[in-house]
Amino acid sequence: PGEMPEPLRLVLSEKNAFTIRGQVVDGNGQPLGGAEVRLNASWWIGNSGYGMSLDQRTTDAQGQFAFTGLWAGDRYQIGIEKEAFGKYETADLRGEAGRQHDLGAVVLRSAQAAVAGLVTDSAGTPLAGVRVFNSGDGPARTSAQTDAAGRFRLEGLFQGPAWVFADKPEYRFTAVRTQTGATDVSLRMLRATEPVPARPASRIEALRAEQRKVAQELAEKFWAEGSADRQGQCLAAMARLDLEQAQKWSAEIDGKYGGTIREAAARRIVADDPEEAITLLSADGSRAHYLLLKTAQRLAASDPGKAMRFAEEAVVTARALNQPARTLALANCGLLVTRLGNPEAGRKLLEEVADMAPQLPTGERQDYYLGRIAVALGAYDVARALQLLDAIKDPRERQRFQAKLGAWCLNDLDKAEAIFKNVEPWYANRARHLLAYRLAAERPDDALRVAERIGSGAGNDYPNRVYGWLAVALAPRDRQRAWALIDRAMAAYTASSVAARSHLGYGGQPAQAALLALQAHWVEYPDLERLVWQVLAQRPTTAQDDSPARVVESQVIMALFLALVDPDLARQMLEDLQSRSDLVGAGHGGVGRVHWVNAWALVDTQRALEIAERETAAARQVRTEGDRPDDYVASMMSLWSLPPEELFEQITLNLFDCNPPEDERW
Repeated sequence: PGEMPEPLRLVLSEKNAFTIRGQVVDGNGQPLGGAEVRLNASWWIGNSGYGMSLDQRTTDAQGQFAFTGLWAGDRYQIGIEKEAFGKYETADLRGEAGRQHDLGAVVLRSAQAAVAGLVTDSAGTPLAGVRVFNSGDGPARTSAQTDAAGRFRLEGLFQGPAWVFADKPEYRFTAVRTQTGATDVSLRMLRATEPVPARPASRIEALRAEQRKVAQELAEKFWAEGSADRQGQCLAAMARLDLEQAQKWSAEIDGKYGGTIREAAARRIVADDPEEAITLLSADGSRAHYLLLKTAQRLAASDPGKAMRFAEEAVVTARALNQPARTLALANCGLLVTRLGNPEAGRKLLEEVADMAPQLPTGERQDYYLGRIAVALGAYDVARALQLLDAIKDPRERQRFQAKLGAWCLNDLDKAEAIFKNVEPWYANRARHLLAYRLAAERPDDALRVAERIGSGAGNDYPNRVYGWLAVALAPRDRQRAWALIDRAMAAYTASSVAARSHLGYGGQPAQAALLALQAHWVEYPDLERLVWQVLAQRPTTAQDDSPARVVESQVIMALFLALVDPDLARQMLEDLQSRSDLVGAGHGGVGRVHWVNAWALVDTQRALEIAERETAAARQVRTEGDRPDDYVASMMSLWSLPPEELFEQITLNLFDCNPPEDERW
């Protein structure tokens, strides 16, 4: 640009600035001077988020602080900490010109409470040298060893409920929930060789029955109200709960949502009359292929013969699709047919797909099309697949699909490893995870060798999360070995949780540990109570991740998974988090209000309804023009209407790294 004709003149005005102020107090309302207050700011540019620490203050003798002259329109977040207290963090604050945002009295939780008690063996004899500890009920882990009389004292806890964990070699890991201030906490440890106590009867089935009943009542209520926004969700939920009623409703609106009705009807008869189910699904136009393929995939493990029949029809409907959808659909079919035991038919389909590659559209999606085709073809012809990948222009996309290709090298593990060594570790680790999972049921030794090569140097990648999914894959053939894999993963989680700091995005490692408890439940692990206690001992603190919001969010995801194992325990966790629930969604870690609502939905039907109604009302207040606010009540109705096998898939839709390996979200 040319020279400016005159100096640039900037006019600053208080009326255009934004101010944040507040007062820091303790639990008794007394001002806390000397607290450190940090101001962070964040921006979105395109699809990328940026953040930085802008400024810092120390509260005065009255606990007061203020940040003035802030730019309107930016997003700000306040973090507060003081020794012997828990950290505090606000949700995002949007700067508004001329406005003062007063946080009022910000209460820091004192971390000066303690518990004390006694550890004995099953005969009541005091046990010396037991490691007693807490994690999750204070700003950091706190631990002690029992003395010669079996006594212990744990300090540095928040006031309120607290878990006490006891660990000693050759004894069963033990836990008890208490209140801080207690001096008579008692833990009775069994030897590892003693019989495991019987678990109380689960109320999961009764809870699910109640949820389905309330879901039906909600659907009937919404339908009677005539809400157009909820019409589709009502019909879909009712089709799962009472198909005949859903058919009547569809007839009232001239057959609208007929595909939803046919899908539910097909699902109900698929075991007894697969041909009629195929007829129903095939009538659904452009969705027919997706529905047939999805049904085949769902049946693959339990009834390969029926699955093959649906796969055959999926091929027929795939050929009727326009390009490039036709090629991608046939690629999926080829892989599925191979998996179902007809490798020759699968090969022919995939060779046909490879021949279509030059005919696919060019442009920004070309790399994606080539990658999908190459990965499918790799099940038979790795060399040709690699040649296709060489045509991908974006180097990162090429590496991503090379890793996915390596995960199909089931019969040439050396070739797979050679591919993995040439791609970024993040992609290689996920591909190894997927390859190990595909090998687990038939070749567990090979699966373990692949899993043991997974490194831990990339982001939220936890090498040990693979063992839980391997256990799930292996359990139908070798339950004892599956249980050993659960133990191996839990031991690794325990060792790494003590070690260090970690980022708690998507719930982090503690959420993975809670998922392991759910996987243990699926494989009928013999001492689930002890394993759940070990999971609770993974609850994070702000010594692991500086963000109090992400610490809360991590525990919400833990409760979400534990709700499918022990809903009473999960409810207890959520109750303990209630006073800090405003932080859910403030940690920028992939966890949002929907996870908070869903966790409650799985443990307490009436309480969940109250929370969902409040969250829906809050979402309506902050919506922007043209946006449709989240309807948590209708979403909860849909969640409660799902069959058990679809529940996990729904609650993990937006939780990266918590999905089954075959659900490739990378």
